[in-house]
Amino acid sequence: MSITASRVLQHCMLLVLCISSARCPANVLQLNDIDWPPYFFPSSHQAQPGIGKALLTLCLQQLGYEFNYNNLPIKRTHYYMQTGELDITVYSYQAAREDAVLYGKEPIFISSYGFAVKADSGIKITKIDDITKLTFGHLAGLSHTIELNRLLIRMRALNKVVESYDLNATLQQLVHSPARIDITANSKETLLWRISSLGLSDQIRVLDFELASKAYYIAVSKNSTVITEPQQFVQQFDACLRGLKQSGQYNRIASRYGL
Repeated sequence: MSITASRVLQHCMLLVLCISSARCPANVLQLNDIDWPPYFFPSSHQAQPGIGKALLTLCLQQLGYEFNYNNLPIKRTHYYMQTGELDITVYSYQAAREDAVLYGKEPIFISSYGFAVKADSGIKITKIDDITKLTFGHLAGLSHTIELNRLLIRMRALNKVVESYDLNATLQQLVHSPARIDITANSKETLLWRISSLGLSDQIRVLDFELASKAYYIAVSKNSTVITEPQQFVQQFDACLRGLKQSGQYNRIASRYGL
């Protein structure tokens, strides 16, 4: 087992132990802590929390809640939101998740969604069907658009989808010699941040083509035992966000991340 996989497993075990025992106070909210720049940086990243995490922290503090961030992979986050072992995460809206979560209505942030390719590949995308002749790098657990998901079903049947569990690994597959994938999709802001941090700005290009623009909201687990009035909670959280936007504090936080 790799060091990264071992640490993830340890975090998951600690979360289960905390939530299922007296070691975790019953009134402390549990949130997932993900590596999703520039929106979220894990707690080990001391320099900055990310815009989404900064706003979550600020509003939860204003509302008087205690909370813990738990470093979890995407799929485990989805599962714990269904069971109520996590109380809160940040999601784009998907009707299929409404059985498990209650969404806020005020966007925490809006992200554009697009593609990255090897800089010298010559690949151009003018419509989404253009990706069907390529090998696609998919980050496990990532929520794509409905249209892209439909295409990926067909591409998987043709062995044209390569799955990974880490975005850095996915991007490295673009520049591997020979390249293991031709294209990948994610938030454009995230792609640009990661490409720069890996020192690959001259080797990987984010295409101008925009697949979608997605708003992300607070999502509360309907099985949360801490948030007993989820509708009231999301209304209060949304009101906090609107206040930050009206006061200019939201823009000041966003500017720290080039947004």
